[in-house]
Order: sequence, then C-alpha cells, then structure tokens
Amino acid sequence: MIEEIVKRVQDFLDEYSFRDAVFVVATSGGSDSVCLLHALSSIRNNNGFTLYAVHVNHMIRGEEADRDEASVRKLCRKLDIPCFVKKADVPKFREENNISSLEEAARIVRYNYLHDIAEKHNAVVLTGHNKDDNVETVLMHIIRGCGINGLTGLSAVSDVQTQNGPVKVARPLLTTGKAETDAYCKEAGLEPCFDSTNDLTEYTRNKIRREIIPLLETINPDVKTAVLRLAQIARDEQQYINQNSERIVEYLDVLEDSIVIMRRNFDMLHPYAKKELIRMAIKALTGNVQDIENKHIDDMIKLADGPSGKKLDLPNGLEWLVEYQRLVLRISNSTEEEENYFETQLLFPGETSFPQGRIHAEIADLDNCNLSKDPNKAYLDLELIQDLYIRPRQAGDVFIPFGSSRPKKVARFLMDEHVSKTERQNICVLCNNNDIVWLIGKRVNDNYKITNSTKLVLKLTYLPL
Repeated sequence: MIEEIVKRVQDFLDEYSFRDAVFVVATSGGSDSVCLLHALSSIRNNNGFTLYAVHVNHMIRGEEADRDEASVRKLCRKLDIPCFVKKADVPKFREENNISSLEEAARIVRYNYLHDIAEKHNAVVLTGHNKDDNVETVLMHIIRGCGINGLTGLSAVSDVQTQNGPVKVARPLLTTGKAETDAYCKEAGLEPCFDSTNDLTEYTRNKIRREIIPLLETINPDVKTAVLRLAQIARDEQQYINQNSERIVEYLDVLEDSIVIMRRNFDMLHPYAKKELIRMAIKALTGNVQDIENKHIDDMIKLADGPSGKKLDLPNGLEWLVEYQRLVLRISNSTEEEENYFETQLLFPGETSFPQGRIHAEIADLDNCNLSKDPNKAYLDLELIQDLYIRPRQAGDVFIPFGSSRPKKVARFLMDEHVSKTERQNICVLCNNNDIVWLIGKRVNDNYKITNSTKLVLKLTYLPL
C-alpha cells in the first residue's frame, strides 16, 4: 500500500506541475494527513519541493487535542519537517462571531492560519481529503438542495477564500480511500490519532458517514462509486458552463461593497443564466457562495421579476435590492457609492491629497525621465492632458488598459487581475475630462501612454495611506 499511495501522490504532483513547489501540509494527526505527510517526505529529495506542516489545536477536546498536537510535533521531528502550531479557542471564536456551528468555526480558524503560513512562504496548502470525504461532501450538498456546482464535490486544486484572503489548496488523496490511508499508516509503522468526535452523529458529516451511507449501501453496495461518478459528470458540465459564461459576466459592475446588474440585461437572460450570474455576483463580492442555496437564488430571481423598491436579506450579511433600473447585491449596512463620492482636482506640478492617499506630480523631459514598472507610478503624455481630477471608480467605468487596443470595464479588469475585495474598496481613478487616464495604482490608459514623439512627460507617484 505504501508504494501505491506514494505513486499516486507523485503522479498528482507531476500532473499539476508541483515538483518544485513549497507545500504547507494541514496535519491534524489523523491517518489521512499523517499518510500524506509521510508520503511527501519520502519523495521530497527526488522532487526538490519544500515541506512545512501546520497543526491547529482547536481547544475543543481538552487532553485529546493536546495529545494530537504532541503527536504531530513528534512526527515532524522524526521526519525533519518544520512544524507550525496554533492554539485557538474555537468555542470562544464561535461565540464572538456568532457562527452557527462549531465545525464551521473550527474550519474558519484553521484555514485562516493555513492562509497566513502559506502566504508567508509563498506556498500551496495540501490537505488529506480522501475519496470518502468527497462522497460525504456531495451527499451533504444534495441534502441541502444544491445545484450543479454543489454536485461537483471537492476539487483536486482550488482557490479557497478565507477571512484573510484566498489560498490555493490541493488535495492529492482524492483518489484514495480512508481504509487505504489507515493501511498505509499501519504498514509504515505510523501511529495516527483518532478524533473521538468522529463518533458523534450530532455532526452532519458524521451522521452521513455512519448512518446515511451504510443505509444507501443496502440499496446499492457500490453507492460511493456512483456518487463520485455523479460528481465527475457535474464537474464536466460545470466546466462547460464556466467556459460559456464569459458573455454574461460583463453584466456585473463591481463597486466598493456591492455588485450592480442592470435590470434590462438581467431580464433577457435564460433562467439558468440568471442563476449563474447571481452566483458570479456573490462570488465576486464575498469570494465564495458558501451558505447560499438554490432557494435563496430562486427568491432573488422572483424578487427581480417584481416591482422596484423591494429588498431580500440573504445569509452572510448580504442584501438583494430591486431598484427601478438596477439590481444591487450588497453587504448589509454598506454605504451607497454616492455617499462616498468626491472629485479632487489634481495639481501638476505639485502634490494632491485625497481620501485614499496622495499623488505627487512633476513634469519632465522624456530624455530625463527614468521610467519605472512600479504600478504606483504613472507616465502620461502631457500634450494629451487638459484637466485632471481624482474620483472613486463607479459602475460602468471603462478604460483601455496599457498594452491593449480595446476598451474594458474597470470592474472586469480588476476581476481578471484577481484584485481582492478589500483592495477594490479603495481604488480610485484619475480622469481627463470624462476619460479615465489612470486606474490609480494599477494601470494607465493606453491612449495616454508616452511614445517616441512625446516631448513632455507628466510623472505621477501614488502614495497610498
């Protein structure tokens, strides 16, 4: 079993070109994560990757949790793998943040810490999710009434949104069963820990594992294979949908704390396309569609088909507003863009302050201008400039990004550049009359770039707060 699982892990690394990567391995101390860490350790010298282990003591199971922590530390010393450990009072965190379940609170804390360690080391997070975990995940989604995306289950590689930002997560054991990781540990002489809470059927996943799946197996002994086949079919269909969704994503205007969709565009879409657009909007605003079920999306569409002036409260503090011409998805209590609107004339030469920072402007000859690739610096052809002012970006803003010849919505540009929601909130634009000449700190408008015929350069330096 050792040789077989090691080969699967190696094949996974080769398939996703991870041979020279830095890995942060989520290590609970259970057989899945212990198996994965040991398998990676055995092949690291032949691959050139760097390994770190991360363990979170959730302070839920008392002495048992401390035992797991000590076990992980011992294994890492034996394998000569640096280990990062965090003690987190998850029950307190759950209470302070009003989180519905202890499981979810533990997951949030764990992935926040994984994100922080991965970001520090420019690493990919590896988890020990196995084939049986994937079956349970799909069944959980079905029970909650998911759509096609929910049927896809766990992805081999995905970006997971945490409270601290996105993190890339890979799952090398998705083709390996729980019984196989147990057998691996036994054959390798490893001593994984057992989590006693896995026996408690008050947790949904445990109930599915211990009661629902055995019941389904009385109907179809190979039900796990059938569920995984369903997940693969759903992944293929979702991939096709994603590839053909580029047209409708243009209907999203991403603002500070909201997404705007014009009702005339929404009304002409096929019902399924409406659902996909709403999912895209939620993901663009919050980073994921967690806790948003089909019933919520159906209610949003139903409200959008009715008169204006209506509002729907959604999970995770979201609101869906139906206005006369617009549909607005926003974070509750977020201020409307008009309340934060300003226009500040840019002094050049000179220095101009605005809510997000300062811009220093100077005029130079092209020959005496040392160009920098720093995104907080911009170089404009002075002859093309008339009257410059700074303002927040707005719905429908369009510019021609440097290096392109076609106009592009600012919202779409920021999504393509993977700019986080937090950063998007503070982005402003520099305008020449009605033209955006600089998406401040990001990209200059190609129409205002300097060329060989440029005589004088307006050099701008953005100094954010």
